[in-house]
Amino acid sequence: EAFERGTSIYFPSGVIPMLPFEISNDTCSLKPNAKRLTLTALIDFDREGKVVDSEFFNSIVKSRIRFTYTEVAHLLKKGDTENKYNEVIDVLKNMHRLSKILRKQRLKSGSVDFQIPEPEIHMNSKGVVEKIIKAQHNEAHELIEEFMLSANRAVARHLFERKVPFIHRIHKSPNESKIAAFQEFVAGFGLRLHSTDKIRSIDLQNILKKVHGRPEEKVVNTLLLRTMKRAQYSQKDPGHFCLGFEHYTHFTSPIRRYPDLITHWLLKASMDHKFSAHEKKLLAKEMTEIAEHSTLREEKATEVEREINDLRRAQYMSDKIGKAFTGSIVNVTQFGFFVELAEVFVEGLVHVSSLTDDYYIHIEQEHKWRGQRKHKVYKIGDRVKVRVTQVDISLRRIDLALLQLM
Repeated sequence: EAFERGTSIYFPSGVIPMLPFEISNDTCSLKPNAKRLTLTALIDFDREGKVVDSEFFNSIVKSRIRFTYTEVAHLLKKGDTENKYNEVIDVLKNMHRLSKILRKQRLKSGSVDFQIPEPEIHMNSKGVVEKIIKAQHNEAHELIEEFMLSANRAVARHLFERKVPFIHRIHKSPNESKIAAFQEFVAGFGLRLHSTDKIRSIDLQNILKKVHGRPEEKVVNTLLLRTMKRAQYSQKDPGHFCLGFEHYTHFTSPIRRYPDLITHWLLKASMDHKFSAHEKKLLAKEMTEIAEHSTLREEKATEVEREINDLRRAQYMSDKIGKAFTGSIVNVTQFGFFVELAEVFVEGLVHVSSLTDDYYIHIEQEHKWRGQRKHKVYKIGDRVKVRVTQVDISLRRIDLALLQLM
């Protein structure tokens, strides 16, 4: 926890508070007609989506209705045909209108908008995986995303202008060698970057915009994502390359992310207290340590999430050995290639040792395997038909055999 000492705020090293599940799921959860203590970011935009003014203050929120993303998306698309939500429908429509302006402005300024679906795993009451599908991403999700990005950005600007050391969410520009390799690959689709030495985020967004709706859209999105560096937390502030933001932090999820909680403490302290030079020096040291710790914990959490998803996929496919599926090659490695199945949102490996009709050579830069004698090629993006040959739940691995190049 943070201890106030006089007029200063002190963050003890290594003390990472955790909110009990009951608190985050009840006391800190918005419920209809229940008052909640909140920290509000009030932002004024002009008609073009540019920030005119912003202020931050302690507040009380009483939510009227609790919607799901699906419900809001339906209302935005179909309207309130049953007149059930007269008290909020106009607010939703205005929110939607503003979010589209903000999104358009953000993408125009250089934010890279990846289209990479995530798995949604459905399990029954007995813990058995019933289906795995692509998680829905609709206009309601985009609406919330734009407001969250705006709030995070406004708080970062506020703390930066007051020269308060805090935790930045940063994203460094990609390595020139990786960008050059990406350029070489997408050139085969008739795509070209403006430059590969001083790459801008808007150059990459223009590439994604050009392939939108084309067969190679997913391949280009996937490869570009692997070209980018990972976002991380830092006390230093080189900016967020992928979003195209000069200053950015995490503020909107204090009950589930520790950096956001730190940002709340600092923002509250800065509202009625001017930090001295000595306090800022202590804060800078503390923020560096917390940022490094948070980045390591995030990497570990991502790794665990990936392992769990792989486990559930293996469990789901364990009774499908011998069945045939269609899919696309989504990753080419030195030991084979991974195929994403079309019928279910699952990936499996076609090991190169199972390709017995030729001796295949891995061409890493071109993301493909090529036969030495027959010159048959298997590359990222190819459509294939495969059969499930083995599932190892302990290793979380699904093995596939290639049946046909489609």
